[in-house]
Amino acid sequence: MGIEADHISICKFASITALGFEVIAEALHRYAHDAPKVIEQRWREEELTRQLKKARKLNTLLIKERTLARAIWWGVLCEVTPPETKVITMLMKLRNSRNISLPTAKLVLPSGETYH
Repeated sequence: MGIEADHISICKFASITALGFEVIAEALHRYAHDAPKVIEQRWREEELTRQLKKARKLNTLLIKERTLARAIWWGVLCEVTPPETKVITMLMKLRNSRNISLPTAKLVLPSGETYH
């Protein structure tokens, strides 16, 4: 419910029995009484929103990492040409550093380097 008056009308009443005084007093009392609960609820909603955003970002990163891990795994099974060896080496190190659980395979690069 809105208060249909300007500042002067709201702040000046002839007495506590004047028309509209009780409506204004009750509205202000209700707002003041409900404010702590409303503020607490809004903080909870904001925190949940932040957590959801973080979870979405994390999920996106995990999906990208899993996709990369699959690409690494399937790349390991394919023939690797010399220009790709550095990329594969880098990706294999990334896989190992991230502790991604994939079936292990032996990768022998043209340079003779071996990865498990």
